[in-house]
Amino acid sequence: MNKKIISVVILCFVFILSFFSLSQRLEFEKKNKQVCLATDFKDIGNLALLTQRTQNEIYDELYNCGVRAIVSGEYNIVTSSGVVTDGLKLLDGGSVAGLKLGQAVLFIANNYGYKNYLLNYIAKKYPLSQRLNSANGIYIGLPVSVEEIATVFYLPDFQGLDFARKNNIPVVFRLGASVGVDGAMVASYMDEMVKFCPSIFSLCVAGVIVPAYPDVKPLAEQLKKHNISLSLIEFVKQIGTANFAKEMSPFVLQLHSLTKDEIINRNLTKKTVLDRYVRAIHERSIRILLLHPYDLQMADKLEDYMADISFTRDALVNHGFTMGLPQYFPNVKASPFASLAISLFFIVSLFYFSSLFTEKPKFDITTMLLGGLFTLALAFVLYRYEFVSRLFGGFCAGLGATVATLVALDVKSPKKLVNYLLAILFVFAGGTSIAAFYGTTEAIVRVAPFSGVKLTLLLPILLVLVYDMLKRVHPESPREIVLRPALWGELALLGCVLLALLVMTIRSGNVEEVSSSEMAFRNLLERIFIVRPRTKEFLLGYPAVILYCYIARNNFIPHYREVFRLAACVAFGSSFNTFCHFHTAYYMTLIRVANGMILGTILGIFIVILLKIVLKCIRKRYNYEL
Repeated sequence: MNKKIISVVILCFVFILSFFSLSQRLEFEKKNKQVCLATDFKDIGNLALLTQRTQNEIYDELYNCGVRAIVSGEYNIVTSSGVVTDGLKLLDGGSVAGLKLGQAVLFIANNYGYKNYLLNYIAKKYPLSQRLNSANGIYIGLPVSVEEIATVFYLPDFQGLDFARKNNIPVVFRLGASVGVDGAMVASYMDEMVKFCPSIFSLCVAGVIVPAYPDVKPLAEQLKKHNISLSLIEFVKQIGTANFAKEMSPFVLQLHSLTKDEIINRNLTKKTVLDRYVRAIHERSIRILLLHPYDLQMADKLEDYMADISFTRDALVNHGFTMGLPQYFPNVKASPFASLAISLFFIVSLFYFSSLFTEKPKFDITTMLLGGLFTLALAFVLYRYEFVSRLFGGFCAGLGATVATLVALDVKSPKKLVNYLLAILFVFAGGTSIAAFYGTTEAIVRVAPFSGVKLTLLLPILLVLVYDMLKRVHPESPREIVLRPALWGELALLGCVLLALLVMTIRSGNVEEVSSSEMAFRNLLERIFIVRPRTKEFLLGYPAVILYCYIARNNFIPHYREVFRLAACVAFGSSFNTFCHFHTAYYMTLIRVANGMILGTILGIFIVILLKIVLKCIRKRYNYEL
C-alpha cells in the first residue's frame, strides 16, 4: 500500500489516541483559571510608613486592585555588629559571658511582643541553641557562627503572620534554611507555624537550600496534611527543590517574581515587566505572581504600585483568568494509550525514514505486521520501565522532526503541497503523542522536565546531513569535499551555521539570557498574535523550507543549498520542542506552533517573490542567464 496514505492514516490515529489521553489535563487546563496576585508584607509595612496610613488600609487598597495574598514567613538578619529590630538584637558571642567568640547570639528583649512564640520556635528549629537569662531579656547562643549567619539563620515574621491571621488573609509562607536539624523537627516547627497562622496555603523556600535536605519527606507529609502546597520560584535554582517537589507532588504550584536588581541590571521598562508577568500566567503554568513596588517612576509610590497591580489584573481578566487562590494540578500519569500512541508514531517515523533510503513508494504487508509487533513491544517497555522512557523522548522527537524535514524538502515529488501538509501532520501528531505520554503532573510543574530538548534540536540536523551525503542530495560526497580546495563561501556559511547552532543550543529553554530589546520584540508579537510564535521557526526555519524548494527546483547554487536544508531542520526540531514545554497549556502550544508555520510560510513566499523580482531585473539589465 502507498506509504504516504498509510502514514496519513496512522498519524491521524496517533493524534486522536493522544488527544484522548490528554483529556484529564485538558479538562483541568480549561477550569484552572484562578490566579493569585501576592504582595510582600514588608512592602505593606513600608507603604504604611511612607503614606502615614495603617497596614489594613494599605492592604484594602491593594485588595481592590487584585491582590489576594501576602508573602510572609521567615526573614534573615545579616549583620556582624548587631542590629535592633522590634526588641531583637544580633550579637557576637564574645560580648556575652559564657558564650564563645565568633558564635552568633540572638538577644530577645522582655518587651518583644512575640517572645514566647520565638522561644518555642528556636527550641524546635535550633535544638542545640543555649539560653542565658538576664534582667532585660534572654540571650540565645545559636549553633552557627557570625560568618555563616547570612545563609543559615532565619527568624519568623510574627508581625506579618499575625496580621494575616487577624484579617484572615491567605499567606505564602517563606521558609528559611536550618542547620543540624532533621526533617521531623522542621515538620514539627512548621506545624506550630500553621497553628499560629491557619491561613497559610502555600510554602516557598527562602535561601539556597531546602530546610532539612535531604530529609524532606516529614516536612512534605506535614504540609500535605494541612493541604498546603509548595510554590516553586520560577528560574531560581535551589538545592533540594527537585527532591522536595517530588515528595510534595501533586501539591505543587509555580510562583513568578522579579527583584529590583534584576529589572535594573537588565534595563527592563515597566511595560516590559508587566507584560512578562501577564505572559508568565498566560503562556506557562504560573499561578502565583509576587509583585513589588519597583520605583521605576518618580511618582507616588503607592499609586504607582496600585496601577501596576491593576494593569496586571485587567490584562489577566481579558485572557479569561479570575483573581483567587490557585489550584494545583491533579495527579496526571502517563496512560497505556499514550504509550501506544507514541510507540506507533516512533515506528511509523522509523519505517518512513528507512524507506527514504530505499526509495520504496509502498509499505508491504510484512513491514506493516512487523511494525505492529514492534509497536506493542515498545509500548509495553515504555509504560513499564521509566528509565527507558526517559531516554526515549529525545530520540522520538528528533526522528519525527527529521522525517518531517525530509518530507517537506522532497522536491522530486510533483505534489509539493501534499508533502508539506504531511510534514505538518508529522509535527502535530508526534508532538501531541509526546505531550500525552510525557506531560505528567511532575513535568507540567517542571519537577521532572523533558530530558531530550537538546537531542530534539540537534538530532534532525545530524540525520539530515548524513542522509544528504549518502543519497548525494548534496552534489559532492564527503571525500570529494575533503580532497578539493575549500570555497570561501562554504567556509563563511559553515561558520554561520555552527554559530547559529551554538546559540540555539545554549539558548534553548534559557529565559534569563534574553535581552531587553528581544523581550520588547517578543511582547510585540504577543500582542499581535495572542501567542508568540518562536522566533527561530518563523524567521529562520520555515522560510528556509520555502526558499530551498524554489532554488532546488530552479537548480540555483547547488553547492550552497545544504545550508537551507539544515536551517529547515531548525523549524521542525523547534516545533517538536515546543510540544515538550509541558508547563504551557496544550491549546496554547497548538496555536504557537501553527503561528510559526503560517507566518514562516508567508515570509518564505514573500522572500521567494522578492528574489524572483531581483533575478528578473538582473537578467533584463545585464542580459545574464542565471
